[in-house]
Amino acid sequence: METFMNYGGKALFNGVKFHSKNVSVKSIRKDGKITTTHQIKGREEEDIDDFDIDKYLKRVPIVRGMWFFITSFLDTWKSFLSILAFGFTFLFVMSKGSWSIGGLSAAEIETAVILLIILYLLIYKLTPLGKYHAAEHMAANCFNRREDLTLNNVQSQSRISEDCHLNLVIFIALFSVTVWLIPYSNQIDGIVVLFVVLALAYELYIIRNKHVKKLLRPIYFIGYGLQYLLFTTKPAAEHLETAIQSLKKMAALQESMDKEEAAKKGTEIVFHPAK
Repeated sequence: METFMNYGGKALFNGVKFHSKNVSVKSIRKDGKITTTHQIKGREEEDIDDFDIDKYLKRVPIVRGMWFFITSFLDTWKSFLSILAFGFTFLFVMSKGSWSIGGLSAAEIETAVILLIILYLLIYKLTPLGKYHAAEHMAANCFNRREDLTLNNVQSQSRISEDCHLNLVIFIALFSVTVWLIPYSNQIDGIVVLFVVLALAYELYIIRNKHVKKLLRPIYFIGYGLQYLLFTTKPAAEHLETAIQSLKKMAALQESMDKEEAAKKGTEIVFHPAK
C-alpha cells in the first residue's frame, strides 16, 4: 500500500521547523552548531466514541478555513502575522473607507497595517529569517522530488514553493477585490466579510485538483514573484544544513511511527512525500 507523508515547515529567526501528523522537529543554529529537538504528538485514538474537535473541523468545508486561521494564530502568531496583515489591508482598502473598528477609521487602520507590513518586510530582508525561509522551501522541494537530502541536491532547488502561505495571502487579496466589486458590499458588517473572505481563500488554497490548479497558475505566479523578491533571500550552506537536519529527522520519525502502526495492522506501506 502506498501512503503520502503530509507535512509542513516554518522558518525561524535562527533555524527551521518541520512538522507532520505526529512529529514536530526544530533545528536551531547557534554559535556554529545545530541543535535539533523534537516532539511526538499524541496519536489518534481508534475508538470512534472519542471526539477530536481538530480532526473533525479540518474536514468541514468553509469551517476548516476559519479553524486553520484560529489554530495557526494560536500556535505561531509571528508567521501568521503576514497573512493577517495582507488580509486586513485588502479588506479595508477595498472597503471604500466605510468601516471602522474600535473607534479607528478605515484610513487609520490602513496606515497602521501598511506600516506593519513594511516593518515585517524589513525583518525578512535584514535578518536571517529570509534565508531560513528559502532553506525551508529548498529542502522541501528536494524531498518532494524524492531526492536524497544532501547539501548539493538541496542547493540546486528553487527557493519558491507552491505550498507557501504567501500564496494563501494572494487568494485572500483576490477575494477581497471580488468583495469590493460587489455593489453595496460596504454595507455588510466588516467582521462577516473578513470571515467569508478568509474561509473561501483557504478552500481555494488547499485545492489539489490538477485541472483547477492549472487554471490558478497565473495567480500562483504572483505569489512566486513575491516569495522570490521579498520573502526569501539566497541562503548559505549553514542555513540549508539546518533545514536538512530538521526535515531528515521529521521524515525518519514519522516514517518509523507509520511503519510501526502498519505492522500492527499487518500491512506494508511505501512512502511518498506530499506537502
